[in-house]
Amino acid sequence: MIRLSLRLTLAASAVSVAACSAQMLIEDDTTDDPPSTPTTPRDGASGSCPAGVTDDAVCALPEGHICSIHEPDALNPGGFNDRLCGCWEASLSELRWHCYWSAGVRGECPANEPRNGQACFGLYGTECMYPERTLCTCSPESGAFSCEETVFRHVGQPPSSIPADQPIPALSDEQRADWCDWFVTARVGEGFPEPAAAPADEDGYTHLRGCELGWEFPCLAMIPSISSTECEANLRLSSCAAPISELTDCVSTVYESCWPSPHGCARYLERPGCSGTIAVSNDGNLRPRDPSGGSSEPSSCRIRIQ
Repeated sequence: MIRLSLRLTLAASAVSVAACSAQMLIEDDTTDDPPSTPTTPRDGASGSCPAGVTDDAVCALPEGHICSIHEPDALNPGGFNDRLCGCWEASLSELRWHCYWSAGVRGECPANEPRNGQACFGLYGTECMYPERTLCTCSPESGAFSCEETVFRHVGQPPSSIPADQPIPALSDEQRADWCDWFVTARVGEGFPEPAAAPADEDGYTHLRGCELGWEFPCLAMIPSISSTECEANLRLSSCAAPISELTDCVSTVYESCWPSPHGCARYLERPGCSGTIAVSNDGNLRPRDPSGGSSEPSSCRIRIQ
């Protein structure tokens, strides 16, 4: 079974799930010539990955280091378990391993990332993952590998009109408007209509109309679906002294299927007063709706706008 960090969009009465997988098939010739240029090794950076890497374990390597782990499957003789694990911030003072992809593999994946069209006889149906997020599938129809980047959503660059180190309370009206335009576009996509603005509830908060939910430590945040007007109102009320770059990082991380951009949400949300400025800390570690019937509707996925 393949495991990928997922992006959820939760409405008040429904949950929809989208995996970070693009459906783009690229095929070249089916020759088995070796690649003409070196590709990314699967075993980490020059063998520097420690033995026994596990999800959520403390990491002593530099932030952003990715390890590719290939190990025999004890329950499936002749099979293997492949994992990709990244070393990322769990707080400003701690790095931990986040294993964001794992799969049982029937055959021995190539040590180096294959090129599109490279012959793969003997591995038909096998899916192989390579750092950072490239999935290569051996197609029995073509007899060759087809590789694609498994990114759910490409979040554009934030507005250049705002210095990255600008504290949130120091944003001008124009800077708030520019950032909120970026924020809404990152959520809905270029050219799509933004959510309609709605009056605040009796407590001054947004109504729950949808929520982006992160439930793993790089992205333990909830981001409500709001209009640019509501976004600006929330930023105007904020006492969060974090630089705008940290909020942008958190939003991008959640929107990019929990891929730290570059640090994730921990450093932003642990600052006083920052939970509730666009992103709300997922302190309860809410997860998607359980197939057995358990509910994880994030009623706290609201922010103050007046």
